[in-house]
Amino acid sequence: MEFSIKEKSRINDLDILETDIIDYTEHSLIDNKILCKQLEYDETLTINNINLILEYYKIPKGRLTKHQKIFEIILFEENINNIDLVNNRKILWDCIRTIYHDKTLKKYLLINVE
Repeated sequence: MEFSIKEKSRINDLDILETDIIDYTEHSLIDNKILCKQLEYDETLTINNINLILEYYKIPKGRLTKHQKIFEIILFEENINNIDLVNNRKILWDCIRTIYHDKTLKKYLLINVE
C-alpha cells in the first residue's frame, strides 16, 4: 500500500478567491445603485410621473404597485440597450422642467414632471 501527499496549489485558490471577491463587489455595487435609484424615485416621483415614464418607455403598466413600477423603470434604464432612449427622456424631462418654471410658457404646458 502506497500513500502520496500532493500539495494543493495556493495560487489557483487565491485566483479563484480574488475573482469571487471582484464578482461580489461588482454585484454589491450594482445592488447599491439600484437601491439608491429605488429610494430616489420613490421619494421624488408621484405615481403620475411614474406612469408617464412607463408610457414613454412603452412598458406595460398592468396592475403593478408603485414600487413594482419603479423597479420596472430601473430595470429598463439599467439595460445598456436602452441607453439612448433613457438619455433622451432625461433631456426632454429637463426641457419640460425648464418650461414649467418659465412664467410665460408654463400656462401652455399640459404635463408636469416634477
